[in-house]
Amino acid sequence: MSVSSQLPRELSPKFATMGKKSIEELLNVQTELFENLQETNRHQLERVQSEAALASKFANEVDDYSLHDALQRKLSPGRRKIFLEDCRA
Repeated sequence: MSVSSQLPRELSPKFATMGKKSIEELLNVQTELFENLQETNRHQLERVQSEAALASKFANEVDDYSLHDALQRKLSPGRRKIFLEDCRA
């Protein structure tokens, strides 16, 4: 038996092991990426919900104040808080 005919049999398990490790690493990277995307989506959803709540509160309070007073007293502090939180993230 020649050396060249034995080579594929000896390398075959090594290639299979390398392929399996590569696939496992790819799956791990994809899983981590998916988890990061989910976390980002949750953060964005929380922000949108917070802004919607502020807008709703603002709309209800416009009746009680002039538009200028409502903007200065109610909406601005909440929006500033969201902006500062986003800057820290």
